[in-house]
Amino acid sequence: MLSLKAAPIRWLLGMAGAGTNKAEGVRLLKLTAEQGHYLALFARLMLAVGELRDGRTQQGKVILVGLSQEFPQNTLYQRQIARLH
Repeated sequence: MLSLKAAPIRWLLGMAGAGTNKAEGVRLLKLTAEQGHYLALFARLMLAVGELRDGRTQQGKVILVGLSQEFPQNTLYQRQIARLH
């Protein structure tokens, strides 16, 4: 998420020790989504947001459908999927 900031802000964040490499962030999110325990669901949701933000609607939708099937009582996933049609 930090990689989406403007260049001067990324520079300042980098000086403070924050990682602003988008590819590395996505790699770590995928690793957390696959192998994580407490943050796996959050990582999957963040991956879906990233896919949708980058214009990869189909990939984001696949992630949301998986979350929707895992948590059918959560209507937020179904509503977001419906907005993608």
